[in-house]
This record gives sequence, C-alpha cells and structure tokens, in this order.
Amino acid sequence: MVVPSQQSYPQHRESPSLYRSSVSSVKLQDVLTLLLFMVLSTEAVSSSTGDCQMALQYTRHLMSAHRPTVVVLPDGTAGGCEYDTADLTALVGSAGKVTLMRPSACLADPSACRKGLQNAFVVVIHYYGGEITETISRMLFSEAVGDSQRVHVVFTVQESLLDRFSALAERMDVNLATDARLAIVGSSNVTYDVFPSPYHHTHGRQVQEVYRKCRRCPVTYHTMSLWKDGRETVLDGRMKVHRRGDLGGITLNAVGVKVFPIYTKVAEVNGTEQPVGGVFYQVAASLARQFNFTLNITLLDGYAYGKYLGNGSYGGMVGALQTGAADLTISEVSVTTDRQQVIDFSTILSVISRKVYLRADSELDSWVGRYSRGISVPMALLLSAVALAAAAVLRLCEAVSPGRRPACPPAAGDLRTFSDALWTVLGQLLQQGAPVTPSALSSRIAFLSGLMLGLLMYTAYSATLVSFLAAADRPRPAFTDLTGLLHLPHWKAGWKDGDLLENFLDWCRLVQSPLQDCDTLQQVYEKHVLPERERNLVDSYEEGFRKVAEGNYAFLASNEAADYYLSKIDPHIACHVHKLDVSYSPGGIALGLQKHSPYRELFNHGGEA
Repeated sequence: MVVPSQQSYPQHRESPSLYRSSVSSVKLQDVLTLLLFMVLSTEAVSSSTGDCQMALQYTRHLMSAHRPTVVVLPDGTAGGCEYDTADLTALVGSAGKVTLMRPSACLADPSACRKGLQNAFVVVIHYYGGEITETISRMLFSEAVGDSQRVHVVFTVQESLLDRFSALAERMDVNLATDARLAIVGSSNVTYDVFPSPYHHTHGRQVQEVYRKCRRCPVTYHTMSLWKDGRETVLDGRMKVHRRGDLGGITLNAVGVKVFPIYTKVAEVNGTEQPVGGVFYQVAASLARQFNFTLNITLLDGYAYGKYLGNGSYGGMVGALQTGAADLTISEVSVTTDRQQVIDFSTILSVISRKVYLRADSELDSWVGRYSRGISVPMALLLSAVALAAAAVLRLCEAVSPGRRPACPPAAGDLRTFSDALWTVLGQLLQQGAPVTPSALSSRIAFLSGLMLGLLMYTAYSATLVSFLAAADRPRPAFTDLTGLLHLPHWKAGWKDGDLLENFLDWCRLVQSPLQDCDTLQQVYEKHVLPERERNLVDSYEEGFRKVAEGNYAFLASNEAADYYLSKIDPHIACHVHKLDVSYSPGGIALGLQKHSPYRELFNHGGEA
C-alpha cells in the first residue's frame, strides 16, 4: 500500500492546530489525551476498499506526530474492511509505538481495555457502524475518560452515513469542552474560498468540529479544515475558546449568597432582592456579557456556602452545584480539597486567610499618656530637685550679695522669700519668663543659668515627645498568636457561626497527617470556644467586633471580609480592634462550577483576558 508523503504545501498552514494546543497542555498538566478516530461505514456491508485505504491513510496522517498510540480495528472483515499484514506493518512502522486492539477483546475485558486506552496518548478506532463498536465508543467517551475536557475526538464518516452519525452524536456527550471533529471520508471534494491565500480558494474533504453549547442544545457543526491527499488546510485556526465563545444567548443557572457585600452586593429591585454589585458578581456578569449567555440567579439565605452534610453530600451553593441545580456561582467559594471531589472551580480570584482580631488599647489612649511620654519618671524627679536647688541658690545670692544698685531699692515680692525664688525658677523652666529681675550680680548669674536649664529641658522634651508621637501609637495586644491565647484561660474566642473554619476542623480530625494549624485551632476550639459555644459563635461580623471591643474575646475571621466590615462599623468600636499579623487556614476563593463543567476552560480564559 502506498502512503502519500507527509510534506505540506508551503502556501498553506498544515493540520496542526487540531492537536498542537493539546500537546502543550499534556506536557504542562500531565493529563490524559485521547484521540478517538472513528470510521463510520455500513453495519454488515459496504465500505469500499478505497474508503478503507483512505481511512488508513488518514489514520497514519493523524498519528504521525503522536505516540504511544492504540489502534482499535474491526474484527475480521466487519464493515467491508480487511487489512492485510502489509497494511498493518506499514501503519505500525509509520507511527512508532502502536498497539493494535480488537472490539471483541475490549468487550470481553472492559477494565483492561479501558486501562490500555487511558495509558495511550492517541486512540484510533476504525468504526464501521456496528453495535459493538458503538458500545465501545460510548464507553470510552463517557466512562473511561470521565473529564470531557481531556478528550480529543475525530469522527470520520462516509457521506452516505451522515444521518447515522448525527444520531450517534446526539447520544454522546459532545459538550462545549470536548475537541470533537467530524472528517468526511469518501465524499466528493468541497471547494472553499480561503483568504488570505495565493489561490484564494481550496478544495478537499471537510473536517468539522462537533459540540453542544449546553446539555439540551442541538449539536453544532463548524467547518475547521479541508483534508486531501494526507494534508490538511486549516480554514479556522483560532483557539477553541475563541471559536466557541458565543454561547448564543443560552441561560445558565447561577446561585449566590447574601453574606459579604464586598463579594456579592444585594439590593431590592422592583420588590425582589437581586445582586447589584460586588467583586464576584461583577466577574460573573462580565463573563455573561463576553460569552453571550444570561444568568438565572437564585439567592440563598444565611451562610449557605456549602456545609458537609454527610454521605458525600453538601448543602448551600456547593450542594446546588453537586446536584446539578446550578451551573455556576456568583459568590465566592473557598477552594478546599474535600469540595474539589464534588465540584470544580474557576481560576482562583483571591487568596484569603483567617486573621485574629482582639482588643488592644494604644499607649496614647489618655491625655496623660500622650504628654507624659516626653519625660521619664527619673527625669521628672531630677528636674524637681534641680528647681528646688536653683530657687535656693537664687534666694541666697539675692539675700547676701552687696551688689545691689542704689537706684534699685527693694520692692515688694522682689525675691524676698524662697517661694518668690521658686516661682521665678518654674517660670524659667516652663519658658514663661519671670516677673522680677535680680539686682545682684551673683543672683543674675543664677537667674541666667535657670533660663539655660529651661531651654535645654524644653528642647529635650520636645524631641522625645515628637519621636514618640510619630512611632509609639502602637497597640499592646495581650498575645501575638493563638499559641499565646492558650495561656490566657479567662479569654474567649469564636467566629461567625457556619464559617469554613468548622469544616476545616472536621477535616483536621479525619486526616492522618493534619496541617500545622490543625493542632493550634483544635486546642483553641476546645479551651476557648466549646465551653460557651453558643455565646462565642456570633451571627454577624458586627456582633463579633462588638464582643472584641468589650474585651477578652478573640474573633477569627476572613481577612478581606472582616476588614471590609471593620471599615463600616462605629469608629468607637473599630478603633479598639487590632488585627494580629499571623494567618491561619489560608486558601483561595473562586467561582464554583459543576464537576467537569464544560464551561471551565472558557470562563478561565475570559477571566484572564
């Protein structure tokens, strides 16, 4: 059998956009990629030898860049195709590591068949339309793969069997995320205008992508390329998310909660509560505008994020996604290991952690504290002693010195007593001057010395006070982390009732090797929360901060949401609330999606654009 050369015409882009992106994805994500190649023929008759050879040629063309490969061939002469040893040897030799399988063997041992197919990079199935091969096709597509986003499918069908292929496509899960193609074998050539191109038109057999925009939507067929003589001319080389970015106005069910306005802001519009803002709602609304779909939104009451109910089921938004009642969320959902078992998430939009909020009074809470920090207690005692000594020296010099000027006779209050001298010295120290002027030379020297001492004291006090006021307005928390809280038995602790911390503690009790925070948080719960659990767990962030302001209460809360509420509450409460630097139970938050959601790749690309 002669196989056409694999070289391509230089004037055309060759086939590769079909699988080039998937090769990079496999290298980066180490995921399974299945290429399902199906040749539809009649059930017991009628595939011509030419069509069979054409199917082998196209198989070799597709396999040339991929390995390892599994090829599932019809049993015997089913479908009118009988491949001789030379054909199979040429096929195996052309693509390197190739494993040949038969449909009957797959049905006899489905587990071994599925394992072999999952370990392959390419799966090629020559499908002749028989019941056995249809069963294998549905099994591979729906069961062996599981995550439809990992599947790359190429169906090859004779023109006379397109109706039969359409019926098969309706029974298969060709959703928006799959890379399913339809290649028409044995039909007449189709001519397409191609621009830009040196020839401005080309012809060949059609290769179309096949997908549904939603579960109940009809199958969409979009011509991707033309195939002729082992070469493909790409007609639409755009990325898949660009080709399928218009969802045609379909309606997706969304679910949200009315908890944090920073994420989903709710207001009454025309008598009903509706989301009107918030970071996550704006992201969901932006995706709806970008990809042309509408949101049918349901708002849940309370803290209905997704509490574990047992037996593998969840409540709240996670439960709505798990049961299929919703396609996505318009509110934030914390990405956790247990939730990833039942739902998927968009790209992480923010990373949050639990912070500890407590009352911590500042050193500058009183006016005495503000203005006494410039002088220490020893310095104040020393200045008092100096003032007394300076007053005594001044009074003594004024009393015994014979240097009084005759023109200046003694006047009333002219440093005649010690109290007059002390008052004069205090006025000097406080930069207020003095009501009298000493007349004797020695007392004048003592007077000037007092002025210099007051200037030095004023300068030192001002410098110390300014530096303290600039840097000393720092709270004095009773502890710096939750380990310190464990040493304060009279303190209480809590969080908002229903917070993800409760799920985190449940998870800590189940795993054999818990995270570092598990032990600390469990001890805090047992010693400071559980004894008065109903009083310590609050219904709102405002209530939590009020308890913090009352004292001896530590409030654990999501940092972004808590900071938002802290900016909205009474400043007299907020000024007493201090946030510790340490973080607990960090993690990402994202939009929630159904498990294996076909819209995940589309939404992630839209969120990154």
